[in-house]
Amino acid sequence: MNNLFSAEWNTASEHQIDGLQSDYRKPRDWQEPAFNLLKDHPYMIVNAPTGSGKSWLMCMLSAYKMQNDKNLKCIISVPQTIIAPGFSNEKIQINNDINLHWKPNHNLCKEQTGKRPVRYAIEWLERKTYDSFNDRILLCTHATLVRIYKKLKIEDRLNLLDRLLLWIDEAHHISIETDGLANGIGKLVSFLFKNEALSPQIGLTTATLFRGDRQQLIHASMAASFEKYELPLDKYLKTMKHLRSFNYDFLLCGHDYTKAMGDIIKHKKGKDIVWIPHTVSQHSSGDKYLEAKKIIQEYQDVN
Repeated sequence: MNNLFSAEWNTASEHQIDGLQSDYRKPRDWQEPAFNLLKDHPYMIVNAPTGSGKSWLMCMLSAYKMQNDKNLKCIISVPQTIIAPGFSNEKIQINNDINLHWKPNHNLCKEQTGKRPVRYAIEWLERKTYDSFNDRILLCTHATLVRIYKKLKIEDRLNLLDRLLLWIDEAHHISIETDGLANGIGKLVSFLFKNEALSPQIGLTTATLFRGDRQQLIHASMAASFEKYELPLDKYLKTMKHLRSFNYDFLLCGHDYTKAMGDIIKHKKGKDIVWIPHTVSQHSSGDKYLEAKKIIQEYQDVN
């Protein structure tokens, strides 16, 4: 076993730790350059680790764009309803002088509207005027978003998606294959991208740009039009309040990496994060639950 990379530091600045200066939240150190890079681009990709603050950056970018374009509507789509609270209530400060209370009026991941989500969303899209900034924001799941797209396509009313800023959170759920096949979200993203007359804006955020089935998120020809901000994991870890060092351990483990875990943990004590290979990986047994059980057993044997 070789320790090939390590890093340590003394402390993180107060600004890095929580990003709070007042009731209205300013960006963390990494979010500020990301905001400045992406704020004036219609097509955006944010690739940053889990928990780094992608949700807040999405709100900040959306608020900026919607303040500059009073006709712009915003849909934020999440894979599961439990993720939606991260977008439901934020006090945002833009450019150090504009304070906005982000609190979407239309949260289909939470509210019982009395109407089916797809019908509710289409009626929202049909409106000619909106009462407020927050009235132009809608939260929904990926599944609801796909049903909205299919319904509008059947009714030949995809023009209702004009002046739309669409965010796909956890964008590795998108699939657009090179032969033209795509899943539902991929078809919607592809449609918006190809229809510039609708003046769409598209934002994709993810902690990984890779899919388990190895398909592309978007075509290479599309990717060239997207402005991308990437936050490396090691740079993000340096912003952690209680983390003072980290290291990567690499080892040759033969056919069963779970047994090799014992060689790592018997030489050191600490708190570990273990990434288990995807089940389609050549390094996986195909049963991630069994692998997790074996790894836990290795820790128990050492202790």
